[in-house]
Amino acid sequence: MEERQTRHWFSPILILVLSIIGVVITEVSVETSIYYWMGIFVFLAILFTFLALKSDGKVYVMHHAGHWIGGFTALVMVYLFMDAGRLDPSQGALVSFLILALTVFTDGLRLHYRYAFVGFYLFVAVGIIAFVEAFVWWFLVLSLVVIGLEVALIMQAKKDKTTS
Repeated sequence: MEERQTRHWFSPILILVLSIIGVVITEVSVETSIYYWMGIFVFLAILFTFLALKSDGKVYVMHHAGHWIGGFTALVMVYLFMDAGRLDPSQGALVSFLILALTVFTDGLRLHYRYAFVGFYLFVAVGIIAFVEAFVWWFLVLSLVVIGLEVALIMQAKKDKTTS
């Protein structure tokens, strides 16, 4: 599949950091995290759409916007289920994080492998949070490894750019 030209210098690390903050907020207050995850979706939808507009042209803007609108619609459904009593807040927060992981991963398949990698990390993080009792330490270790890898990729890309 052809790789798009969308810029990806800071965005994957930004998604990682915002997700880590979201996990901390979810651990402290599930009710507050509901608003946080919704805000993250809106922010990332605008970010991805803006990046596509700046570098890919109007055709891909609609792809990104439609993709993130679909993810946001799924997120709204989760909150409607919670409001109806079909999901409790902790389950809703996990499902919200899972929808974010899926949306980032699938957009990354079209956009750039680094976003797909971050989406995969988010899948693993959701699994750790859901199934590991003392998840905070495992999540922290995984997060630091992935952030380190992202920083190494950025430094390598900058080095390659200056040598060529």
